[in-house]
Amino acid sequence: MVRRFHLDIFAFVGLLWQLATLVFVYHRLRDYPPRGATDTLFLNAPFSIYTSFVFFVTLWQVFQFSDSTKQHPVVIVFVILAIGFVALHLVDYSHRKDWVWALTTAWILLGVAVFLSDAPHTVSLVVVGILINAVARTLIPDWLERVNRRFGRWTDRLGERTPLLSNH
Repeated sequence: MVRRFHLDIFAFVGLLWQLATLVFVYHRLRDYPPRGATDTLFLNAPFSIYTSFVFFVTLWQVFQFSDSTKQHPVVIVFVILAIGFVALHLVDYSHRKDWVWALTTAWILLGVAVFLSDAPHTVSLVVVGILINAVARTLIPDWLERVNRRFGRWTDRLGERTPLLSNH
């Protein structure tokens, strides 16, 4: 039992080291904004996805060392809310508007909700709904702006510049 506990602590320290490294790289990517869709798709998005996943696993594992906190509903609700608040901050209040992190977190919490019951299940689903709402509030204005730029030329032709009388 004691030997297993030491291995668990050793693995947890490795997980903390991995999280620290990923968070460092994630924050350094802020200095190098994506130049196009390729940078976003193959550089920023994978780091957001993997850092979100490792953050979830690390926070979840903090409470797995004790049998009293392993399955306690209050602890699980706390972990879900903490993970949700970090994702909500990154998509809504941060300058990054990292919707990939928020969608990854929502996907993880949706998967976790399948195995939970009572209050943690409900809280997990509510956090997923809030994150999807935040992602929609972030992405929809950008999509509308792109549509307006693309099809705005068509509507400009029908605007006030159209002559009232023909040249016949």
